[in-house]
Amino acid sequence: MLSRIVVGVKHLDVDRPVLDFVAALASETGVGVYVVHVRERRCSKAGPCYVETMDEASCVVEEAVFELRMSGIGSSGKVASTLEGRVAQSILDQAEACAADAVVVGWHKRRGLRRVFRKGVREHLMRLSRLPVILAPVTARHGASDPTRVLPIRSNLAP
Repeated sequence: MLSRIVVGVKHLDVDRPVLDFVAALASETGVGVYVVHVRERRCSKAGPCYVETMDEASCVVEEAVFELRMSGIGSSGKVASTLEGRVAQSILDQAEACAADAVVVGWHKRRGLRRVFRKGVREHLMRLSRLPVILAPVTARHGASDPTRVLPIRSNLAP
């Protein structure tokens, strides 16, 4: 039985269907939700720099938590900072710190060579995690979901 889940969000314009999925899951099961947004630090010749400001990252978490609370879901959140390419490990660290039972991330379809050559956060999460990783479907059209189309929910759990 799930008691707390962690949801990783990057941009709410894309991940809004993920929040809708989590809100539906949480309302059915009564679980608490912990929102995590990872702020990546890039290293360059000029020195380390962040991809976004702390205010921008905080706004993502605050808006996600607000939307979940408006849906009647008990939620909280945090901005985590890490080196570029370590987003999956940072999400798992946050999940461990808050004693989560599962991790939810968006499932964005990739096409063409991007699918072959670029491994994303979800692949790293599924490979590294000891927790169940639930992939919430997100349509390819700028994050807009089609309510008439039902996509399968994928997980690293055995059937």
